[in-house]
Amino acid sequence: MTVLKKLSLILLFITTVILISFSITSCGNDFENGILYSGNAVIEADKNAETLTVKEGTTSIAAGAFADCKNLTSLTLPDSITEIAAGAFDGCDALIKSEGGVLYVGDWAVGADKNATDIILKDGTKGIAREAFIGMNALKSAVIPDSVKNIGARAFFRCSSLEKITLPFVGKSANAKTRLRVMQRFKRGRYSSR
Repeated sequence: MTVLKKLSLILLFITTVILISFSITSCGNDFENGILYSGNAVIEADKNAETLTVKEGTTSIAAGAFADCKNLTSLTLPDSITEIAAGAFDGCDALIKSEGGVLYVGDWAVGADKNATDIILKDGTKGIAREAFIGMNALKSAVIPDSVKNIGARAFFRCSSLEKITLPFVGKSANAKTRLRVMQRFKRGRYSSR
């Protein structure tokens, strides 16, 4: 192989590496302190980390972002978080804390004992993850404190026995426009609000 061919191959390799690096950077992905971000969303985390802090300004955590982070025992979430996807913390048994039958990651409710009939979220809970209580057929009542500002989509989906729910607001978040379907159920006496 001639020197010119070798130089051409080396140059092609370097150009390819630069283009791939540029492509990843230009897509808005940012890796910082063990967490991979895409814009304002966490999309993946270091599976071996024990302690992580989500940067301020992050608004959402994608499905599976922290899945199987088995060593993770401490995660700091900023107040800017408004949405946590279903399955974001699957397999994070050391991180998820149970209190009164409700499962929490930080100040967010992410699930509950599937056989619970009544749940009362602790004061100071900031939000409810998407599909947090999905399919809890035994659930008859739920009390959501005033501290909750965001409720994920389908949080109470397929809770067929739910008779009473106390909410600090009606809709996705305290600042969002009320959805007609929720208001129709509220008017029929299915939900109560403070």
